Amino acid sequence: MGATLLHLPLYTLVSAARATDFVFAGGFRRVPVKGPVFVLATPRSGTTFLHHLLALDEQNFTHQRLYQTVFPFVGINRIVAFGQSLEANLKLPLSALVRAVNRNMFQNWRGIHSVGLDAEEEDESLFVYAIYTPTLYLLMPFINEMPWLINTDEGGAGIRRRMARDYYGSAQRHLYTEGLNAEGKMRTLLVKNVFLSSRLEMTHEAFDGARFIRLVRDPMKAIPSAMSLFFAAWQVHSPDIPRVGPETLALFKTFVRQYRRLHEEATGSNEKSVLTVHFESLVEDPIAELRKIYAFLGLPLSAQHEKLVAEELKNRELFKSRHHYSLADFGLSEHDVRAELFDIMKELGYEPGTSPPETPLHSSRHHAA
Repeated sequence: MGATLLHLPLYTLVSAARATDFVFAGGFRRVPVKGPVFVLATPRSGTTFLHHLLALDEQNFTHQRLYQTVFPFVGINRIVAFGQSLEANLKLPLSALVRAVNRNMFQNWRGIHSVGLDAEEEDESLFVYAIYTPTLYLLMPFINEMPWLINTDEGGAGIRRRMARDYYGSAQRHLYTEGLNAEGKMRTLLVKNVFLSSRLEMTHEAFDGARFIRLVRDPMKAIPSAMSLFFAAWQVHSPDIPRVGPETLALFKTFVRQYRRLHEEATGSNEKSVLTVHFESLVEDPIAELRKIYAFLGLPLSAQHEKLVAEELKNRELFKSRHHYSLADFGLSEHDVRAELFDIMKELGYEPGTSPPETPLHSSRHHAA
């Protein structure tokens, strides 16, 4: 109920602010969005790590912070700049206030995923306003009752066109204010989004020439980690939801479907616009994987960027999750994952077996629960 009450005033505020952009910042409509780069995967597959390493290249890329996706209008950057000026001139503790908000608002994800209003973040907040995003499952764990959120592309051509128009407009607004690099050249919009699989058709419709860096991680690890992320949110508002039950089984099926949808994108008609990167290879040798990514994008990997990456890697512990999880926590097993994703795991090198399991085991266990 609290989220519902908050949505309406925020939606009204943001809609009004975006409307004023046409009056006070109308030039954003003339900004082209060329070849944006999307880092996508199932949740808990290393997108934060890779996105951060790419975002260090401020010569070629520009990215969004959480507050910019929660308030996607041109004026938000001017408001933040004004606040920074007040802090500097009047010694107001505004930065301390932001840190306090970050500590209290996102404490349940501490050790699982680093979140902050001023942190690099994916742009999923843009779709919360449209109430058309799998993120809503964090607040309303009724996955089987709201299956359309898993694939918003199935919402119809009219809805898809409207979402594509708004998505493109948000990208234009960001580039209008933060698109130019120090030399005055337009940078490429860099986006990470672990729910983009739910609207890939819409994204292609919005951005001609979009490129995708698809991260894959062994689903034996990625899926239970993603489930634990959602379950942590559920425990805040619905602590009676059991770890083994229909809700977590539906969540498991959602991530299985997402894993399969991303694989279809990478091996189907859009194959040439997708580069697949293994999480394990990225962790083992980030520089080597970055070189592959830059070659795919047709960009030079500068010595300066490599130096920045090397410095970040010295603090590698910052990018390691400190939470523990397992399939067994949710009444699942490796057998269940292999039964659902054997063919893809085999193709990606995660499955040493020669034949898939005949049937998944999870159904009987969850029904028994």
